[in-house]
Amino acid sequence: MNKRLKPVLALILTIFMSVSTLSNTYTVSAEGEETVTTEKTTTEDVNEQEEVEDNNVNEEDSSNVEEVTTEEDTSEDVANEQQEQAVEEKLGDASMMEYFLVDSPVVDDSVTENFVLSLNNTEGYSDFSITVKKSDGSTFDLESNEQVDNLVKFSRAFSAEEKGEYLVVSLHYSLNGEKYYLNFSDLGMNVKFGVDQEYTGYDETLPDMTKDISEEEEELNNSVIQVTDVNKASEEVAEGMMAQDFPAVMALIDEDVDTQSNEGITLCLDPGHGGSESGTLNYNGTGLEKDYNLKIAKYCYDELQKYNCKVVMTRSTDKYMTLEERAEYAKQQGAQYLISFHLNASLSHQAYGAEVYYPNTNWRPDISEKGKVMAQAIQNQLVSLGLHDRGIKFRTIDINEYPNAYRYDDNSIADYYGVIRNAKTRGITGLIIEHCCMDNESDFNKYLGSEEKIKQLGVADANGIVAALGLTKVVVNTNPSVTYQTHVQDYGWQEWKNNGEMSGTSGQSKRLEGINIKLQNLSESVEYQTHVQDIGWQGWKSNGVMSGTSGQSKRLEAIKIKLSGDAANKYDIYYRVHAQDYGWLGWAKNGESAGSEGYSKRLEGIEIKLVKKGGAAPGSISRPFVCKTITYQTHVQNIGWQAEKADGEVSGTSGQSLRLEAIKIKLGSSIDGGLTYATHVQDIGWQSFVSNGQLSGTSGQSKRLEAIKINLTGNATKQYDIYYRVHAQNFGWLGWAKNGQSAGTAGYSYRLEAIQIVLVPKGGNAPGSTTNHYYNKGHAVDDESTVLTKPNTNASKPNTNNTTSDKTPIMGATQTSVAQMVRYYNSKSSGYDTFTGENKKYNGSLAKGGASTIEQFAKIVYEEAKAEGVRAEVVFAQCMLETGFLKYGGDVLPNQYNFAGIGATGAVHGASFENVRVGVRAHVQHLKAYASLDGLTQQCVDPRFNLVARGCAQYVEWLGMKENPKGYGWASAKNYGPNIVNMVRSLLSL
Repeated sequence: MNKRLKPVLALILTIFMSVSTLSNTYTVSAEGEETVTTEKTTTEDVNEQEEVEDNNVNEEDSSNVEEVTTEEDTSEDVANEQQEQAVEEKLGDASMMEYFLVDSPVVDDSVTENFVLSLNNTEGYSDFSITVKKSDGSTFDLESNEQVDNLVKFSRAFSAEEKGEYLVVSLHYSLNGEKYYLNFSDLGMNVKFGVDQEYTGYDETLPDMTKDISEEEEELNNSVIQVTDVNKASEEVAEGMMAQDFPAVMALIDEDVDTQSNEGITLCLDPGHGGSESGTLNYNGTGLEKDYNLKIAKYCYDELQKYNCKVVMTRSTDKYMTLEERAEYAKQQGAQYLISFHLNASLSHQAYGAEVYYPNTNWRPDISEKGKVMAQAIQNQLVSLGLHDRGIKFRTIDINEYPNAYRYDDNSIADYYGVIRNAKTRGITGLIIEHCCMDNESDFNKYLGSEEKIKQLGVADANGIVAALGLTKVVVNTNPSVTYQTHVQDYGWQEWKNNGEMSGTSGQSKRLEGINIKLQNLSESVEYQTHVQDIGWQGWKSNGVMSGTSGQSKRLEAIKIKLSGDAANKYDIYYRVHAQDYGWLGWAKNGESAGSEGYSKRLEGIEIKLVKKGGAAPGSISRPFVCKTITYQTHVQNIGWQAEKADGEVSGTSGQSLRLEAIKIKLGSSIDGGLTYATHVQDIGWQSFVSNGQLSGTSGQSKRLEAIKINLTGNATKQYDIYYRVHAQNFGWLGWAKNGQSAGTAGYSYRLEAIQIVLVPKGGNAPGSTTNHYYNKGHAVDDESTVLTKPNTNASKPNTNNTTSDKTPIMGATQTSVAQMVRYYNSKSSGYDTFTGENKKYNGSLAKGGASTIEQFAKIVYEEAKAEGVRAEVVFAQCMLETGFLKYGGDVLPNQYNFAGIGATGAVHGASFENVRVGVRAHVQHLKAYASLDGLTQQCVDPRFNLVARGCAQYVEWLGMKENPKGYGWASAKNYGPNIVNMVRSLLSL
């Protein structure tokens, strides 16, 4: 029987299989479900008198031409089958399977169909079988007939009577004697094949089925691999099953395409294929059509920027789009033309030359005429490069081949090619440019063999478009600007961005790994350096030289950028970064640090902008850089050196009666200046000052530290005060000392057990009480260094009474109970876990989150508050204030489990948490950040914990910015803190 050429789908790898391996195979991953196919079919070489097969067909075209029967819903049958299996089988773990292969998407009768399962692990696995279902509902089981290492093979020959569509619905196997099953539909795997017919959804464009194929062509067709989920194609496919290697893994990119506007007509350039849809291969199998299409289109795009038109691109990265999505995007952008860039190929690899397709004359002859004019203009430019002239042409669906073909609104027969047809139905003129035959060695070397040759194709396309439309050049913008591009995890180098545009990603958790920066229309240079994971600050780079790393998967964590020469006198360069967990930080400028240091947080995006010297910043300049301003570590009795602490964290121990024996202190790299420090040591007294990370104290002598003095040096003294306090034996925490004052004791032989150190902006408020920071036998010293004589030689415990004695502490022992919190809630509200208005749909959210009653909710608050030493009545009262007694109605939604408005501003919903307990824990931790310098006892779940000025609001009254003596606070509303205090008092009175 004559066999028809089957269209080549998805990621096409043209591979001749070894004798013992499978052919014409396509892969379905356990993580993927979409059969990705490509978009073009055949063109005719009038000179060679042979069929040029551009190995790409799109399902969309097929569905538009033929009446495709919707696939029968098999979910009920699969569910019933699963129930029957449940008697003997258990649901398996999908991680055991790497991928599943089907030999032939379409197999002829009497020809054996093969299936291959790739295992991630072979130990203990046996007795493999699959269940296959026909579209009429009948099923059969197929046992494996061969296993080689981790590859399991299933085979079956079909008769002519078994013609139809089939679906592999499940896998069955034994593991260590236990039977298991996996339903492919549950894993999002749609594993289809056809016997003597193509299954529904097989093609994306109409195949050219008008020609019989030769034995040579049939051999080629039977060596095609269709990869449905390219992310899971493994090396085993390339090494264990193929005679030669080809690239089989592509990153799927879902980024917004780049657009740039000029005045005039709008053109939409469409680089054909993309993502998992690769198109054809070049003559030696080392290059993919999609990559060349994109390069040509970009060069065309760049050239068209010189003219009075707006130019957009359906994709500017390696991204998959359907033909309909491409046409719809062109419509949304207001384009009059959709120009699709492609390269040809033939089965004989002998066809050559260029051709352009334009719309037929049916329904909209005006669109056809416009297309014809532009097609000829582009073809003329391509031929002028030396390309063989294959002519311009249109193609209409053959109704003899497809009697139910798609028709236009006037009932006329539609264009054959989907990109042209979909464009026409949207009032857009669609074209397909077939630049040359990339599988022809001569064509490839002449027109694709170098970057310059690829560029000349794109420029030729642009010149043809310009000639057809009569476009005129526009005046080039000579304003100075800055351009930059970033290398993004998984995506590679992005497009160049300009003056304030974002480069990178947002919301995708992708790290920046490298950056290039250049100035435009300025003769001076821009210099930049990055702080890189495991490396630190690299050296300065300039003028488009990459800063960061390549191929090492290391994150950028911070950046500095500055101008040089006369540019620095005329402009300020501002920049801000989007950092992991912090979001957008403030704008830095002129060499300042932006990002974070010491927290291992990745940069995810960046914006850079030139501003006239002394001009206003593009936005807030608050906190562009998050860093550890001061770090310290202590050597503790019986423990040794502890982990490094920073910025007010406690180093040492509490309640264990263990002495500090030594300490090292250093300033963060962002601080200009240094520090010195000295310790009072058992049997030694005051040691000499040391500096910047050196050891003070003793090592291996078991001698206690008894007191410490710390000074800043250099420019740091102009910018900061250094505060420190110690936990001393028998005294507990003493007051805060600063700038060289003594902290601890002398004459008592009391050990230091812990220390906190913090930098405060010069003249700023102390982190807490400064009274009694040092005891000398019989004397206590306050923050003014006044000696307080005691009536006897025994020092008193520090006096904690001060002007804040009437305030309500946030930290401390809880004074309420679960029952009391429940009574308070019930006195103010009713209908727990029910909501009104648009929030009705969230009824029951709290129960789903683990708190089905107010009693359970209050118990969680009590437990989480106790764990961090925060007063539960404060947490509960603030929660009721922020959520309107758990009724919400503001920016935060009930199912976010955000009980404190963390991160919610304006219409921004703020942070979300996985359940009630985690949300309450984040609330408690956020309160602790404001009220204390102590570290957390549980893992941090508060995404904004490190953004708080630690210890800035020790009292509930100070949670409001207007009442906070430092101007910090949780909220800006007047009496925010006092209102919570009133609620606490009301709660405790019940």
